[in-house]
Amino acid sequence: MLLYSGIALLLVVLVLQIGILRAISNLLQKSRYLEERTNKSSELFTMLTEACAGGFASMAEELTRVADQTPQARRTPVSSSKLKRAAGRGQPIHEIAAAEQLAEGEVRLRLFLENARAAAKESINGTLRAS
Repeated sequence: MLLYSGIALLLVVLVLQIGILRAISNLLQKSRYLEERTNKSSELFTMLTEACAGGFASMAEELTRVADQTPQARRTPVSSSKLKRAAGRGQPIHEIAAAEQLAEGEVRLRLFLENARAAAKESINGTLRAS
């Protein structure tokens, strides 16, 4: 009887050891899976970092290139009377702006100011003549 109880005890211990080995095996498989995922995430993060660094480097290079380019200054400033004469000949504002290398808004502003200046002179001259 003692022999049977000893064998039964050994079988119980064997079953427990097999259960523990299966649990350890499952933990190792999960550990390998997590390690693979961590390695993959690390590689992706490295690629993202390199891409961002490359993008920042090219952006800095482009900004440096643009900053080094100095705009060419006009040799002679354009007079408002020249713009008024061109507009008086019926030339469209966009053509005047292109010919003089100015923005259309600047041409419009100068024409407006020139017309306002002429109107102010006329009203002053008219006031002086009436006196």
